[in-house]
Formats: sequence, structure tokens, C-alpha cells
Amino acid sequence: MININANIKVLNGDTIELFKYISGIPHFHLIRTVESILFSIFLEGCEKPILDLGCGDGVFSRSLSLNHLYGIDIDPNAINRIRNDGYYTELKLAKASLLPFPPNYFGTVLSNCAVEHMDEIKQVLSEVCRVLKPGGKFVFTVPQPLFFDFVKSDELLKKISLATDVAIAEYNKIHHHVNILKLEEWEILLHKAGLKVQSYLPYLPDEFGRFVARMDLLHTSDSPISKKYIIKLERNYFSIFGLPFRLRIRRYLKMPIPVKAGTHIIIKASRK
Repeated sequence: MININANIKVLNGDTIELFKYISGIPHFHLIRTVESILFSIFLEGCEKPILDLGCGDGVFSRSLSLNHLYGIDIDPNAINRIRNDGYYTELKLAKASLLPFPPNYFGTVLSNCAVEHMDEIKQVLSEVCRVLKPGGKFVFTVPQPLFFDFVKSDELLKKISLATDVAIAEYNKIHHHVNILKLEEWEILLHKAGLKVQSYLPYLPDEFGRFVARMDLLHTSDSPISKKYIIKLERNYFSIFGLPFRLRIRRYLKMPIPVKAGTHIIIKASRK
């Protein structure tokens, strides 16, 4: 686990502006903000060029203010939504399991909450290793099985039948979650691909993880009762009654201290 007792870069005005588009979705805003902070720490000192693996619409990576950045994604609509202002050196429509780059090309590969959706994960990791320079770093975030432990123990989700194995399977199908693994399982897969875990940090612990798990299940469900609870819970979150929780989130974001368990994890691996 990484020692995070170092200076954390405060999110600048540009970053805050980037995340305004999700400010009305509190659990999503929480996830992306803490991930931006953690990536700024884990990418410190990493070499360029950098590959954004599963770059999506590019908004998240902009919060990191990177340069010499390349992006690939399998979704043409996501690639087309990226502002063509030169932030990315190059963008390519490609599968992560068949990267269109030569060997030893990148100093760093990053991937934010994308690897869990990728088919052929062994081939994906082999490709990451191939395009990395010797000693290059792979920094990525993924959900952990604890996310679903929180789902199954949530009284509200039980009440509306979203805590069942059937509901969770449907949730995973909708999001194409095919790699929800423990750290030990990631270590084995990375090792077989030629990568070694250097550091890691679970995040979104306890009440924060439970909040994210509950809200994401509700947002994914399309039922009228789910929508009813979303309105109720988000209204409470932004009210005076939600102020204590908002303040706890604010403190957590100032210093996402090391925890033993969280719904998500950031991992830094290096090419052997």
C-alpha cells in the first residue's frame, strides 16, 4: 500500500469546472473527484508518453492536466465527443486487446474504471506490457468485490429487491462488468502478463462506499420506485440534513487516507 502522507495536489479551478457536469449526481461526483486526486499522486514521476486506455470522452484525463497523452477507446461515439483541441497527441479507435502501437512505446499507461469492462483481460494486460518501456508503469482503478458486499447488506436495496443475486447480475450485464477481482487476483494476472504490483490503495471505504453502491444500483435500475428513491436521497443529500455527510466527504477528499478496504482500488504496476 502506498504511503499517501505526502503533499496532495489541490484540484484547481479547471478541474472543478470539468466535474461540474456531474455535480448533480453526488455519488458519481465523489468517485471521479477522489480518483482525480489519487491519480495525481500515483502518476507523480511517471515517464511519458502516456496512454489513456479506455479514454472515453476524455473529460476525466483533463482533470489530471497531462501532456504527451495518447488515447484509445472502443466506442466511436466517445472518441467523437472528445474536444479536438490538441490535448491528446493522438486518438485511436481500437480494442485494448490489440493496441495499435509499437513495443516499448509508452512510459506510462493509465486507465480509470475501464479495465473491469474489458473482454480478453489476459490479452489486454499482455498488450499493456508490450507497449510499455522496460520499467514503465501501468496505473489503473477498478471496483472490488466489496462493492457488492455493500449492495447485499443495504437495507433499502433489500427492500426494493435490488440486493439479490439476480439484480446484481443484471447490473453487471448492463455495465458489462467482466473483471470484478480482488487485489490478489489482479496481482496474479499482472504477474503472468509481465507486470509487478508496486503500490496500491483501496478507496471509498465504509459510509462513502456504501453510499456509492446504493446510489449506483438505484441509478442503473430503470424502475419507478428506484427513480422515486433517487429523488428523495439526492434531495436529502443537498439539504441541510445532508450537510454533515457532505462535510465528511469534503474532509475525506482533502486526505483520502490509506484504508484496508474500499469499494474501489487504484493499482500501480511496473513492467519487469
